[in-house]
Amino acid sequence: MAAPTEIYIDPSIAADSGTGTIGDPYGDLQYALNTATQDGTSGNRFNIKAGTYEVVASALTYTGTYGNPGGGTPLIFQGYTSAAGDGGLGQIDFNGGSHSFCAADAYVVFVDLECKNGTGTFLDIAQTNQMAIRCTFHDTTGMAVNNGGRGIHYCTFYDCATGTDAGHVHFCRFYNGAVRDFTTCYNGSTHSHSYVTNNTFELDGASNAITVKNYYTIDNNSIYGGGSTGYGIQTQSSLSVTIRNNIITDFSGAGGIGLDGVSLTAEHGIFAGNSFWNNTTEYDAIDSYFASGNETLGSTPFTDGSTGDFTPLDVGSVIGGAFPAAIGSQTLNLNRGAVQSAAGGGGGLLRVGMSGGMNG
Repeated sequence: MAAPTEIYIDPSIAADSGTGTIGDPYGDLQYALNTATQDGTSGNRFNIKAGTYEVVASALTYTGTYGNPGGGTPLIFQGYTSAAGDGGLGQIDFNGGSHSFCAADAYVVFVDLECKNGTGTFLDIAQTNQMAIRCTFHDTTGMAVNNGGRGIHYCTFYDCATGTDAGHVHFCRFYNGAVRDFTTCYNGSTHSHSYVTNNTFELDGASNAITVKNYYTIDNNSIYGGGSTGYGIQTQSSLSVTIRNNIITDFSGAGGIGLDGVSLTAEHGIFAGNSFWNNTTEYDAIDSYFASGNETLGSTPFTDGSTGDFTPLDVGSVIGGAFPAAIGSQTLNLNRGAVQSAAGGGGGLLRVGMSGGMNG
């Protein structure tokens, strides 16, 4: 696929002006969507300059104006500072309303964006081949992203009622902010067939981390409850759920549960290699054809979960004790949880930084 045609927007101009080049950017995002010509061969990237919030008064849309993205002709929204793709964070202020970013079609991708200040969903990525990558979502009384079975990667969520639902969520950070606690970070109770892997959760109050239903895989998450009365992982009428190598701690408030498996059935489920510490109920009612290597620890496995430092400590089987221990003759020697350390071995190292960034 050829590189998409670049279109530039500078919200600091705040006017229906410009030609969309880097030297003469559009001054308003909706104006750009209404004005730009779609590249029907390679698609387009709308580059939103960092430094000034694009304040929107209604839902951002390209319906009937820009055209429909497709395979080979994606529509990409990405932040930048001085050059396209340089990692700058484009900023969208939803102006205290229930507006949303346009995502009516497949092949729409959001990269390096900050979305804040809403009462509803920022992104509705429920179509084929939609993704959010390296984005930050905060300050909404609703759900930040309606994932709808698509992909969220390397994103940060805070001060949201719900982070996201359904879909594949990998290497993301969820934490309770100063303004609002999560009700549930990942609410997959009405969807199925998704993966939730390598994420970190820093919670307290009555917050819940993950709720899932059928055909989910929940692997290598680090979940800190901070005295929460909620649960780390909850299953609801769940068939064929795989729960492996998660670390769940400090759901130690009244009724707090590390893993609520009351509704987890035995149909092809796997419950293996999970570690628990300091939960009022560590885990309950596990009914699985394959349950192996789960443990209750004697001390915290995190360097400091309350500050987001999930660097693993050598407690129980946390270091090097991930399931499976080997594949054939190859020893894996991986850690449980989301964060790998040098002691864990087994390939590249991964640490989750306080900003939600990933360094490998």
